[in-house]
Amino acid sequence: MSPDFLATAVKAVIHLERTKSGAALLQKLSTLPPDDVDGLDRLLTEWTVKDALRVLDEIDGRLSVIETIRRLADDPQTDELHTLHPLILRSRWLFGPEFESQEYCSNLTLQTVSRELFKRTDAKFINERHRPDIVVLPDKTTLQMTGIESFDPADPTLTRLQHVLLIELKKGGFELTRKEVNQADGYVQDIAASGALSGVPYICAWVVGQKVAAGVAREKEVGDGNQKFGRVRATTFGTLVDTANRRLLKLRDVLAERYGDAPTDDMLKRVFAQSEQSKLGI
Repeated sequence: MSPDFLATAVKAVIHLERTKSGAALLQKLSTLPPDDVDGLDRLLTEWTVKDALRVLDEIDGRLSVIETIRRLADDPQTDELHTLHPLILRSRWLFGPEFESQEYCSNLTLQTVSRELFKRTDAKFINERHRPDIVVLPDKTTLQMTGIESFDPADPTLTRLQHVLLIELKKGGFELTRKEVNQADGYVQDIAASGALSGVPYICAWVVGQKVAAGVAREKEVGDGNQKFGRVRATTFGTLVDTANRRLLKLRDVLAERYGDAPTDDMLKRVFAQSEQSKLGI
């Protein structure tokens, strides 16, 4: 061992000893095979530790969501209202990159529209103070309505709703028929005609179930003639998982051992432990 190498090693050990996890890290380094040592050297050359962790945490969080939905959606014992539905509603990215924006949130206008929309049913709002955008209907259907506000190009002095996202999740084992799609179509029309919305936001409605019945259109536009103000899509939990996996370059398949053997309860804890972007009180 050269004096320079020895001096560097001693210096590294001194730094590790000053940290809480230094001993554990040193133990891990002592067991790494040569190929992993070379890989770690390349990683630290091209990335900072914080940047690498930020990327890996984001990927791990999304893959955990995919794996957990895949398990819970096919389990007849799943408590959808307290596990599967909250998991999906906090993961808007599942429905497409256009819904990933953290600007999607609930506001007083949407809360008013939502209460008017479901006032004739035995609907329950989940924790109205903190999550007034989530509604549970008697048949174990969960709905969430959020939107994006921005300055109106025609009148930049005022903000208006530009997009509204409505997600309707059916209980496990539910087969979507024309009735459910038409009902979502009615929701979109009622929201647009409520009179509470300023401007004409585009309304995207998703209906998710275990299966889609034969002959049911999976996508339809809503509007009058050439004036379209909304769209309804019907899909399954399985399709959400498969599509999300492809968008993540099938990393779930590549890292099957990491996620395939993890207990479902641990996966849920990992997902719900991640902070969720909330509306700033400003």
